[in-house]
Amino acid sequence: MFDLLSQLGHIAWFIVFPVLLLVGLGFVLQRVFGMDMKTLVRLNFYVVVPAVIYVKVVSTKLTGSDVFLIMGFHLICQAVLAGLTLLVAQLRGIPRDQRRAMVMGSIFYNSGNFGLPVEEMAFRSRGYGDQALAIQVFVMLTQNVTTFTIGVFLAAGS
Repeated sequence: MFDLLSQLGHIAWFIVFPVLLLVGLGFVLQRVFGMDMKTLVRLNFYVVVPAVIYVKVVSTKLTGSDVFLIMGFHLICQAVLAGLTLLVAQLRGIPRDQRRAMVMGSIFYNSGNFGLPVEEMAFRSRGYGDQALAIQVFVMLTQNVTTFTIGVFLAAGS
């Protein structure tokens, strides 16, 4: 039991806390300097994320079957999460339009801005950095594709 608590403490202190520290720093910088969030979001959306995805996709050492398994597993996870969310929502009597919002909240998560730094801190020190980053990029790529296809479909209420 102590070993589990020790591991959880290590994860919280060395992996999650630094990310939250950066989030807090961003909050303070916004309060002090009043940064233009619209420009920063656009820069991240149109430059940073596509650049990271492009560089990792073209330089990956993963095989095509690895990529297929990663993306397929992610799609299966999204489908299972969507199914469980719909089941719980239906059992709770939640209206149909709110169910769609619940599904979107459960299957679309921040696999880029939060996922990449956490992955880097979790796996870089163990020697899995490049491979783990490539895997996370393909998760992020799958997440983006499903967000802008299935997500639009769900948001439109179709």
